Amino acid sequence: MCGIVGYWDMRGDCPDKRQALKAAVRSLHHRGPDGSGMWINGNGVGLGHTRLSILDLSEAGAQPMLSDDGQLAIVFNGEIYNFRELAEELTSRGHRFASHSDTEVVLAAYREWGADCVTRFIGMFAFAIWDATRKCLRLFRDRAGVKPLYYGWDGTTLRFASELKALRTLPGWEPDIDHTALGEFLQYGYIAAPRTIYSAIRKLPPAHRLDLEIGKVPEIIPYWTLDVAVSAGVLEGDEKILSNELEALLVDAVRYRLVSDVPVGLFLSGGVDSGIVAALLHKIGVHLKVFTIGFESVEHDESLYAARLAQTFGFDHRIMRIGRSDAEAVLAKWPELYDEPFGDNSGIPTHLVAQMAREDVKVALSADGGDELFCGYSGYPLLARRMELHSRLPSTVRGVGGVIGRILTRNVTMNLAGGMAPRLHRGFRGGLVFDRIHKASESISEKASIDAVRPFRTFWQTGEVARLLGKPYRDPRRSSNINKIEMDWDTALEQLTMMDFNEYLADDILVKVDRATMATSLESREPLLDHRIIEFAFRLPIHLKLGPLGNKHILRRILYRNVPRHLVDRPKQGFATPIGKWMEDWLAMGRVSDSIEILSQKMPFLNARWLRGAHIAFAESLQGRNRLWLVHVLGQWAERWL
Repeated sequence: MCGIVGYWDMRGDCPDKRQALKAAVRSLHHRGPDGSGMWINGNGVGLGHTRLSILDLSEAGAQPMLSDDGQLAIVFNGEIYNFRELAEELTSRGHRFASHSDTEVVLAAYREWGADCVTRFIGMFAFAIWDATRKCLRLFRDRAGVKPLYYGWDGTTLRFASELKALRTLPGWEPDIDHTALGEFLQYGYIAAPRTIYSAIRKLPPAHRLDLEIGKVPEIIPYWTLDVAVSAGVLEGDEKILSNELEALLVDAVRYRLVSDVPVGLFLSGGVDSGIVAALLHKIGVHLKVFTIGFESVEHDESLYAARLAQTFGFDHRIMRIGRSDAEAVLAKWPELYDEPFGDNSGIPTHLVAQMAREDVKVALSADGGDELFCGYSGYPLLARRMELHSRLPSTVRGVGGVIGRILTRNVTMNLAGGMAPRLHRGFRGGLVFDRIHKASESISEKASIDAVRPFRTFWQTGEVARLLGKPYRDPRRSSNINKIEMDWDTALEQLTMMDFNEYLADDILVKVDRATMATSLESREPLLDHRIIEFAFRLPIHLKLGPLGNKHILRRILYRNVPRHLVDRPKQGFATPIGKWMEDWLAMGRVSDSIEILSQKMPFLNARWLRGAHIAFAESLQGRNRLWLVHVLGQWAERWL
């Protein structure tokens, strides 16, 4: 696991860029403290790399790496788990290898198969290859988006990096705020690809590559899509057959992710997803050190369940219980961790468990992805019903309902702007009633049923964002489709899980895990996000994902035959934090007020008067405190980076 950065200036090279590239490499030291390197070809191409040594710890695995003839150069971040099988095939085709690293295999695979080489990879990756023969720079990102890759193009120069902080050091940096992306953050708590908080910088979407040739503009090309993966049709076979096939895939994915020349551990929460990874490790006879975060707040603490699992399997288990002071320590470096506004507060315990694990191991298995692949979120049934109902509503009803809802909520938003929030009814202002009415009004007026559930999954609503930005605002994720047929239960669930896979998983959860772990120089591996499992899961019949055993039905079936059921059979809790209580304390300390004042200075285009009214109105409810959490972290980000 590493950090990568680079550029191609079609006008040629200059000393300033060389110095800037050195600074960019230094900014990624946390991603790769074991070594660093640069390669500059003198014709405008520069590549930089920081190394976290996991495979082939010798200098033979150092980067940037060049092919024997010097025509190819690569900087690579990630792991190709099937590199040994690929090396055998490539050796049979005449290739020779000087190292035992997967990076050299990637170079040879590109030489043999061109850009299509990525379709043969089982792994997580973000890498860049300079192809001197074709005069072409190519960037690649893995199918699920486990590894990050940012880029910017100004008409003459392409810049790319693992993190925004590296791009900031390169000449030509333009820190202009993308107001749509800012509104998206306030709505969802994160910014989805291809957008970033900066208008001139983009994220390369998962499962895509970027091609840039001399005299042309960058071309973004998909090499894998979920729609194509599931187009083969629903899997056939009874539950026993399909669960056996899935278990075999899971075992293979876990085995692959144990390939390492350094110690490997496991994040264990005690839930279904990490429980099944632990169970399969035990089944194949591998016993790792496992790490769990608990909370001083008893209602949020799941560490007891994790301890029972670890004891059952005989794993060496470490637990850390955290409180508000621990959260404050992480929050103090939040802008450094995430580079752009990011509001998933479970990043706090994720960073702390990574810190703990890094004391003993260099690689940790994580079990992200199970909820999106196997209908794991408890809200899915209700949201699917709402989509069904919405698809049956006549357009006139949707229009009238939206108008009524906006009239009911407009008085509140206007009062906030006028500083009248304290006079609003105590049970209404900023609380559950207001929240539900506001979300329902936005939901019912949507044209596409998939968009009708979005308001129930957001924090600030579009009308509020528009008032705060002082300009019209449209949710950039809204579909351009209009319902033409009534939607059934299965179709609604499929759309929900695909939406979460493409958005929430890729741009919230995986961003959270990558930054929280790499800040401690720890590599996180995701066995459930093996692309073979992804394809299998989305081809499963819905009744095997949401069935008699509840959500994740087929995963539970596999788990229960490997683990005593009473150890894991409990309601889903998720990786929830005591953010409501922490925010209550931070509000009392004036932290949010401070953030609002920072925003009024750093982002003068914001309606600070309206935001101050919202601060008063929303402070007393959990829904309101969740909104103010986003304001708080936005203020911290603005203070550090604007």
